[in-house]
Amino acid sequence: MTDNEMLFLEYLVEETNGNIPEAAELTGISVKYGYALASKHKEEISLKVRDRLAIATIPASKKIIDSLEADHTSTKGELQLKAAESILDRSGVTKMQSMEVKVESDNGLFILPAKAPVVVDPEDSDES
Repeated sequence: MTDNEMLFLEYLVEETNGNIPEAAELTGISVKYGYALASKHKEEISLKVRDRLAIATIPASKKIIDSLEADHTSTKGELQLKAAESILDRSGVTKMQSMEVKVESDNGLFILPAKAPVVVDPEDSDES
């Protein structure tokens, strides 16, 4: 990755909150090239975003702890609490998601895999 590409990604994630045209302008590249770089480096962008979320968990967790002692009657406090919970959820600190798949059938029809062919040797026959 070139220095210019790293600068673009830094502007994209840290300065412009994902605004590709603005990050491209700050980097001094065309918007079209900015979109190409964003596509090319989507894994790096994802890692940078995860890093930002990990850092944001510190104030988010503090906000939740502070809200335990605060008056819960204000709408602003409730919104801040929801935002903090959302950050923690998205960073994987609080919620772990799992999925259970259960298939039920009303007709009792089962599809089985094909059986291997059985070779019968006529000499081994039990017929007398």
